[in-house]
Amino acid sequence: MNPRASSLAELKETGNRFFAEHRYDEAASAYEEAARMSEIPRGGLCVRLARAHLEAGRPEAAAAWLMPVADAAPSFRTWWSAVSILDRCPPETWPRIRRRLRVALVGTWTTRTFGALLRLAAARLGLALEIEEPDFGQYFNATLDPGSPLHASRPDVVILAPDHRALGLEPFSDTPDTDTEAAVERWAGVWRALRANASPIIIQHGFATPGSDPLGHYATGLAGSRRTVTARINRRLAGLATEQDVGFISVQALAGRLGAGAFFDDRGWYMAKMPYGPEALPLLARHTAAVLAARVGFSRRCLVLDLDNTLWGGVIGDDGVEGIVLGDGPDGEAFVDFQLALRELKGRGILLAVCSKNDEAVARAAFRDHPEMVLREDDFAAFVANWEPKSANLRAIAATLDLGLDSLTFLDDNPYERAEVRRALPEVDVPLMPEDPTGFRRAIEEYPYFEPSAFTANDRARAEQYRARANALALQASAGSIEEYQAGLGMRALFGRIDALNMSRVVQLMNKTNQFNLTTRRRTVAAVEELLARPGTHGIWARLADRFADHGLISVAIGIERDAPDGRVLEIDTLLMSCRVLGRGMEAVVVAELARLAWAAGCVRVEGLYIPTERNGMVADLYPRLGFGDESRESDGAVRWTAAPGALLSPDVPIEVSWHQG
Repeated sequence: MNPRASSLAELKETGNRFFAEHRYDEAASAYEEAARMSEIPRGGLCVRLARAHLEAGRPEAAAAWLMPVADAAPSFRTWWSAVSILDRCPPETWPRIRRRLRVALVGTWTTRTFGALLRLAAARLGLALEIEEPDFGQYFNATLDPGSPLHASRPDVVILAPDHRALGLEPFSDTPDTDTEAAVERWAGVWRALRANASPIIIQHGFATPGSDPLGHYATGLAGSRRTVTARINRRLAGLATEQDVGFISVQALAGRLGAGAFFDDRGWYMAKMPYGPEALPLLARHTAAVLAARVGFSRRCLVLDLDNTLWGGVIGDDGVEGIVLGDGPDGEAFVDFQLALRELKGRGILLAVCSKNDEAVARAAFRDHPEMVLREDDFAAFVANWEPKSANLRAIAATLDLGLDSLTFLDDNPYERAEVRRALPEVDVPLMPEDPTGFRRAIEEYPYFEPSAFTANDRARAEQYRARANALALQASAGSIEEYQAGLGMRALFGRIDALNMSRVVQLMNKTNQFNLTTRRRTVAAVEELLARPGTHGIWARLADRFADHGLISVAIGIERDAPDGRVLEIDTLLMSCRVLGRGMEAVVVAELARLAWAAGCVRVEGLYIPTERNGMVADLYPRLGFGDESRESDGAVRWTAAPGALLSPDVPIEVSWHQG
């Protein structure tokens, strides 16, 4: 490489020349040197790097360089270039893919380009999508006809993407209530058809309308205007989606973010039946992927925050509590507003944690003593302030909270600290921060990877539950034995049957619990309802409370009776538990209650099944530890153990058990 090629432009030009000469290794080296000049290279440079590595025979490196495009590049042209390269990289070469899904993408518009971008956006989140699309104009034929190829293929996911023209609304309606309900029934009826004989994840795009209306601004106040009726249809569909376990994309909100002029494209519609502009498609793909990732349990769950120049302006160790910027002036107001946004995130179930290079006593003093501080110490599930590398502290925070590193997002104003964490912990998401604190609130509000799949009382209380877990760990450290520790917790377990009242939390746990999950079977609400309707199926939930907190619904178990040559058998189809209550012996109590149901049903034995995954090794020996024996290994790698129900009924754990009466 030319040693004088030192500027970014020169390095790119050098790389381009090497690439044109088919000297791909040298081109990649030049581009990588250029990339090191930026914290996160621009999307176009990432694409050049990926192309050079692919031509050099390194698809793994190529795919890795394409992932930042989904964050760094808003432009359609860059996304499309990235997609054309990703299509040449086998999915097994993509970085950190955790799940493969077969997707049916059904639209009332030409969705092929959108589908290609969606594959890139999903790959960024650990999902490899295989996308099939019905022919154009077959939205209802494909989804409503049980004999259609879509139904026959039994996809894992169905993404429904209608556009506003498909509503067929007049500029003004004299019967807005009737028209709204008819439209909702028409579009939501597709969900019922798709789940009549299968249980796919369903993602529904809402309807977005351009800003124009023949009634002008006056339309906003008219119940029968097209704009108002469309908004009502969106609200009704979104509400039904929440009730029926369907992911909903507010396309109207995305259009408002980008602006109607850029989001909609009349020329694209007339030329190719593409209602959205080129710059709208990456935004729509990114948010669709985020909602899908939430449905399979891949959302980020904890936001870890630096302090100095992140939660306030200035350095508290130098400036003191009275000298930090918070509350006064434009920057001070911006930091307060940012903290308000963080508190709102905490209120909907995102854990907050501190990771700061500071003396702990000095760092905590700001939360105790500054009059403008919005967040307080008890808003954080973990608080780490020391002089260790932040990557090491993030590992400690993940361990304290019993979360995987891929559940963490880290915010820090310092590019050095961000780069250190990205290098050491690639599983942690480290977004760029705006240089100006007035942009902090908007940045966190537009960050799509905290997308929830549900919103329950457990979510609202999550921070308190995790802080209680930290208190319990402190008790464990001071206890002389595990028995003394468990007895000191004063634990009380409440069991109940899975029903409509707790279904949302049950399905949420099924789809996001990875470590303490014996079979890792992911299911939708419809699939759980269908399973529980079968004779001989027992679905139970468990709540746990101790002297520190009510931890909420923390365990789900499903047992299925079947006939065997020696009598009736109960197979444990699902057994999972939230990691925040590990080390309490609760698993033995859950299995004991399943065994009690088996005993009452006349079963001669209970069978426990363990299906190994990359993340559930911690429970590989759970069943033998609980007294199961007669291990047998199956051809797919699963391991099965058996026990007589009576042998499981009396676990030696100090947990008071009761059942919900209802």
